[in-house]
Amino acid sequence: MAISIEAPENRVSDGVISLAPFELADTVTVMKWDADPEKQHWYDWPLTPPWNDPDTYEARRAHAERVVRGQPAAWDAGEQFAFIIHSAETGEGLGWIDLQPRGQGRGNIAYGVLTEHTCKDVRTPGVLLACRYAF
Repeated sequence: MAISIEAPENRVSDGVISLAPFELADTVTVMKWDADPEKQHWYDWPLTPPWNDPDTYEARRAHAERVVRGQPAAWDAGEQFAFIIHSAETGEGLGWIDLQPRGQGRGNIAYGVLTEHTCKDVRTPGVLLACRYAF
């Protein structure tokens, strides 16, 4: 398995999945993440309607766009390096993964895969790619 790193763009791929910083095109992935009942359970978030609920869509989209736009500041500050996990074949957002430096060569990795994609093997390859990027 070949891993390519395009350092100037902070992108990593193994040919099956790719990790890339949040972009506005990823807004729907963020919306799906926020409305995923499984994620709401683990994060103790309030249950909400589906991501594409017509009554809440515009407000949710605006929130997701703010999340996406806020990511570069965290990168610049060196606090968090968040990526969207994409299918390398289709470009579809499958989830997210982030690196959180803790100082003295330590850090934390957090990730989540959208429930609709949990049957795909993206967790382990995503963590491996994030580690490859970090080191």
